[in-house]
Amino acid sequence: MIFTISIVGLHESGKTTLIEKLITRLKNKYRVGSVKHSQKNIEFDKKGSDSWRHVKAGTELTCVLSENQFILIQNIKHDISLKKLLYLMERAMPKLDIILMEGFKRENIPKIILTKSPDFLKEFKPDEILAVVNDGSFESGYPQFTRDDIDGILQIILDAFHEKESRHVSHERMKVKLKINGENVAFNRFVADVLGNAVLGLTAVLKGVDNVKTLLVKASYSHFDLVKRDSGPDIVLKLFVNDKELPLRDFVQHQFANVLKGIISSIKVDSPPREVELIINWSETQLTDAK
Repeated sequence: MIFTISIVGLHESGKTTLIEKLITRLKNKYRVGSVKHSQKNIEFDKKGSDSWRHVKAGTELTCVLSENQFILIQNIKHDISLKKLLYLMERAMPKLDIILMEGFKRENIPKIILTKSPDFLKEFKPDEILAVVNDGSFESGYPQFTRDDIDGILQIILDAFHEKESRHVSHERMKVKLKINGENVAFNRFVADVLGNAVLGLTAVLKGVDNVKTLLVKASYSHFDLVKRDSGPDIVLKLFVNDKELPLRDFVQHQFANVLKGIISSIKVDSPPREVELIINWSETQLTDAK
């Protein structure tokens, strides 16, 4: 998903001017998109033009193409979701880096809020507020800038952007494989991320673990009840980091066993698992980067 941030404020609070300045600064290094939410009907075309007549005749989708621009016009009966809108933008231009949105105050995305009143901030969840822009008339408790401090606002946007990118890159670098009784088990990217990150979280508490390139969890079961989805206490579990076996305390071993039991219980297996291997590989990444 393309990194998206919303600029929110009351009417005439300076949202468009701020977005304009941010785009001007960002465009030299990043590919920037923008979205404006409007309460009014949109008229892109001149009344009576050929494309205007196409739309009025009832097309589902109209494209206007010139030498250096194209415009897609779609009539909709109701608001489309933000998720679908961002999906369409990503399909249209998959190499976009950042999307700046004007409005969309109800959406759960990072926000920079322009306001002169602390009461306006109560309309938002605290974890949505990236920064507040005002004239210094009150202390918000969040990173705060004047509307002229474009450098400061830009930096906090880029910090959030690069944090998201580092998580994305580490997920892309993380390759997760699961073998049960010697056979590879297929699962989707979401399950791979959940499984890999769960194991990473447990590995992070172990002393002396850093610069992880390969991680292998081996489990041997004497019995696994597929009906009850339970292995009982008889399990031998070993952990290897960069091909070196690490000792596991009982508590940590129990947590690893629960992770494996949870994932085995959620997938279809033809026979009770006896030997299970979870292999995670990274390409030149640190454990702290991959969490």
